[in-house]
Amino acid sequence: MSNKLESYRSEIVSLNHQILDLLSKRGELAQKMVKKKLKQGTRIYDPQREKKCLTT
Repeated sequence: MSNKLESYRSEIVSLNHQILDLLSKRGELAQKMVKKKLKQGTRIYDPQREKKCLTT
C-alpha cells in the first residue's frame, strides 16, 4: 500500500476523533442548556431556533 493512502487513512482517523470529541462537547452543552431552561421555566424545544440552526 502506498504511503499516500496510509497518510489519507491516518488523517481520516484523526478527523473522526476530532468529530467525536466535538459531538461529545456539544452534547454536554446541550445538557447544560436543558438544565438551565428547566430552572428558568422556559421551553426546552424551540422549533424556530431549530429551523434557524438548520438553515444557516
